[in-house]
Amino acid sequence: MLKSKRKLIITLSIVGVIVLLIILSSALFSLRTVSVDYLTLNSDVSYSVLKTYDKDEIVKVGQFAYNKNILFIKYDGAKDRIEKAFPFAKVVGFTRHFPSSVVVSLAEREAVAKIYRTDGKWVVIDDELKVLIVSSTLDSYYSSLPTLDSSLVAVNSAKEGYFLSGLNLAKVLHNIKRGVTNTGVNLNMRNITSINISNNAVINDYEITMELNDGCVVVIQGLNNLAEKSLGAFTTYKDVRSNLVGNPENPEWQYVQINEVTITIEADYNSSNKKTIIEHS
Repeated sequence: MLKSKRKLIITLSIVGVIVLLIILSSALFSLRTVSVDYLTLNSDVSYSVLKTYDKDEIVKVGQFAYNKNILFIKYDGAKDRIEKAFPFAKVVGFTRHFPSSVVVSLAEREAVAKIYRTDGKWVVIDDELKVLIVSSTLDSYYSSLPTLDSSLVAVNSAKEGYFLSGLNLAKVLHNIKRGVTNTGVNLNMRNITSINISNNAVINDYEITMELNDGCVVVIQGLNNLAEKSLGAFTTYKDVRSNLVGNPENPEWQYVQINEVTITIEADYNSSNKKTIIEHS
C-alpha cells in the first residue's frame, strides 16, 4: 500500500514536471510586447530630459528577444544599450507580466556637477559618474551646477551615456548630494559654486573644499563617515547663516558676513563629537 502510494506520488510529480515544461516552452509565454514606465522624473520637472525620450525608441534600442520565453530572457544587454543611448535614463528593472509582456522601469538621473575639459567642452555628470552631457555650451540650468576640480577623474575622452572611473569620487558626490538636499537642510547642488577634492598631507587623506553661492567655504577633512560629515557640514552652514548677524552672545561675530566664514568638518568628526571649526576672516 505504501509502495503504491509512493509510486503514485512519483508518477504525478514526473507528469507535473513534464506538463510544466510543456507550458513554459509553449508560445503562450513568448515575449510579445515591451513597454516603458517612468518611475521618477527630475525634481525640477520643467527640466526633465527623461520625459522627452520616445518610449518606442527606447524599446527599439533595447533589442529585446521577442518570441523567446520571458522566464529565460536575460536583460543585461538591453539595459546597457538603453543607458548608453539615453544618458539621463537609469534602468531600475524589468518586470515580467505573464503571459507575454515585459515592462522596463526607468528613473531619471539628475545632474550634480560639471567638469571642464582641456578641449573647451563641459562634461555634466550625475552622482554615479555617468556622463549626461558633453557640450561646449551649457544653458543656465546646467551652468549653475558646481564646477568639480579633481585629480580623481579623467574626462578628456568622456562620452555621453558612459561612466567615468574615479576613485572615491562617486562616494563623494553621492554623499554631498545627500547632505545638501536633506530635509533638515533643504538646499540643492546649485547652492554650491565649486567642489575641489585634493590630498591633505596633514591628515593623510582627501579633503573636500566647497565654495557656496554666498561665498561661504565648507571644508570636509577625510572620506570616512562621509554621510555624517556632509550632513553635519550643511546643517552647520544653515545654522551659521541663520544666526550670524546680531548675536549678543558673540559680539565679535555681529558684523561678520557669510562670505567671510569657513566651516571645517574635522577628520575625526562623527555624529557624537561633532568636531567642527568655524572661522571668519
